[in-house]
Amino acid sequence: MKKFKTRYLALKVECDGKFNRDSFWRNLIETYLRLYGEYGLSKANLRLLEFRENRFAILSANHNALPYLRAALMLIRELDGMRTIIHVLGVSGTVKRLKAKFLPVDVGKS
Repeated sequence: MKKFKTRYLALKVECDGKFNRDSFWRNLIETYLRLYGEYGLSKANLRLLEFRENRFAILSANHNALPYLRAALMLIRELDGMRTIIHVLGVSGTVKRLKAKFLPVDVGKS
């Protein structure tokens, strides 16, 4: 069985109001399903690793699914009825390098 490479994405979510992790994740999965179906979603191997209240998130995905994931993120325009824009800050092969390079210092700390 072939092992797929994983890539990690740093995201910044700009929203007009408050929303939670579950609404973000649910909206992302619904959008991805609408675009690529269940088979595409299963091949993407999406996971939400971190979600901070200051609206930074870390996603992991199969490296082949990156262009599809970026398209799905671009199509999310609303969370809990509020206007939303999601920015991909960067992509990396390790979480440690992603945090060091793309996220503010206080985001990686618990």
